Amino acid sequence: MKRPLIIGLNSFLLILLFFLGFNQTVKASVLSNQGLVVSPAIVHLQAGYNQNSLSFTINITNRTLNTTNIDVSSSNFTSFSNNGSVTFLPRMQGLNHGLANNMIFENHLSLVRGQSLNMSVTINNIDSLSRGGHYGAVLLNNTGSLSNSYGNNFNSNDSVAVLVFLNTFNPGTAQVHLYNPPVNKYYFSLPSSLNVIFNNTGNIQTDPHGIIRILGSHNKLIGQGIINNESGYILPGTSCLYQVPIKLETSNRGFFANYKLVVNYQATSGAKNYQYITNLTYISSAFILGIIYLALLIVVVYFFLKNRYLKKHRKRFKTRS
Repeated sequence: MKRPLIIGLNSFLLILLFFLGFNQTVKASVLSNQGLVVSPAIVHLQAGYNQNSLSFTINITNRTLNTTNIDVSSSNFTSFSNNGSVTFLPRMQGLNHGLANNMIFENHLSLVRGQSLNMSVTINNIDSLSRGGHYGAVLLNNTGSLSNSYGNNFNSNDSVAVLVFLNTFNPGTAQVHLYNPPVNKYYFSLPSSLNVIFNNTGNIQTDPHGIIRILGSHNKLIGQGIINNESGYILPGTSCLYQVPIKLETSNRGFFANYKLVVNYQATSGAKNYQYITNLTYISSAFILGIIYLALLIVVVYFFLKNRYLKKHRKRFKTRS
């Protein structure tokens, strides 16, 4: 069994930094501090009709005080668990959506102080790829000697990944499945957030969008939240959890109320809209405390009257005796 690519802690943090671009479009910024600057963090490509190859460039700038050497390699990756982070896999044949074996580039680079260059990456044999979305990563490993790491900059022996997404000319299928949200039937306070998990059941990476609403009587809006506000992607065959903050419109809900929780979502912008509806009941904690106090009062009064009755009954019995 082939083991996933193991990357050191510093490398992991840098890859995680670039992976933030996986959740939103990132434009690399030119920083004034020392280090190597790489852009873009993410590359999106669309193959044309009968197009068998595509090329793009990665800009690398050496802001160190010395000549720096970089080893370049490619890797496939997949989503890990439900948290949306990626795990890098060895370069291997047969991965359904992998691009690592189709990418060609220069394997070793050397940049003198202050030099900036555009490294060309070519994706070949696109016509051999299955229909839909494909993805891979270009890994750049700095083998030079740096002292600091900031922003898009990275240190000696660190690796940074540029994520590459390619869609074939024949359109893929964008489709997601929503697992039933973990919603309780009864609440003492309405939820301020909700976790929703989507599984990508299509054959193309997708960024599900939607809105969660809590509706009262006559469909009055009580609260709402936006799903995937940062446009995070889900890879085919994987799942991702999104924590959705819910902004409540009003705090005056009385003692008892029934609400509808409505989730409207799409596999991607402009796709077919789906809806999930469930009911929930709000019970005020003050209402519950009031019932408990009332119940205790009834119990106390009951035993008081019962004890009083028994005392009177004993007195009457003694008088007759």
